[in-house]
This record gives sequence, C-alpha cells and structure tokens, in this order.
Amino acid sequence: MEAKRIILADDDDDCFLIEAALEEAGVSPPARRVRDGAELLALLRKWSGPALVLLDLNMPGMSGRQALTAIKQDAAFAHVHVVVLSTSRSEEDAALARRWADGHWRKPERYAELVDVARRLRDLFGLTIR
Repeated sequence: MEAKRIILADDDDDCFLIEAALEEAGVSPPARRVRDGAELLALLRKWSGPALVLLDLNMPGMSGRQALTAIKQDAAFAHVHVVVLSTSRSEEDAALARRWADGHWRKPERYAELVDVARRLRDLFGLTIR
C-alpha cells in the first residue's frame, strides 16, 4: 500500500504547530505546505496516489471552503482525503465539513490536545509512522 502524502493547507504558524504535533504522534513529516486553495488544487493535480489534506477553512484567495467543495466534486481527486482542521465555530462551516470532508476537528487551544488529534488522524487514516 502506498503511503499517504500529507498536505497542510494553513498559515505558517499553524502549519508549524501541526507538523510538531504530527511528529510527536510519530507520523512522518508532511510532504507539503500550501497557503491557499488554488495552490492546493494545483499541487493535487500534479500528484497521484493517496493524499491526506489537513485543511483550514479560513485561507486567503481561494478559501478552504471553496477548495473542499472543488476537491470533493471532482472525480480526479477520489484518492484525496480531506480533514477540516479549523478554528471556525460557524454552524454553516460545520455543515459544509459534515457534507464534504472525511473528518472535522476544531483546532484545539492547547498543544497537548493537538497531539491527541494527530494521533487520531494517524490511526484513522493509516499514516506512515517514522
């Protein structure tokens, strides 16, 4: 089975924390960081094979909301799992995530809780352990 490549679609500060939490959970480091939905879609078009996107909904340019919908409506991205990891408390965003995403977590306020989320992601999606 081919390992899933992890893509972080978020701002640099949150990417840094998520990468550290994944590493602490024993997950191989993410393959890439992207800053907006357009960059995410361009990267996914170049890649084949399984991928896991950890997606913030609040990104500049093409938002995470737009990217999530585009990914899940395009059969070319059937190999892509998307987990929404966002600070949004909007019921509309939660409904969007329930409809389209493969998982949805509100970003925890404490780092230890983020490590717990990383462990759950590792177990749920069979992420490569270093």
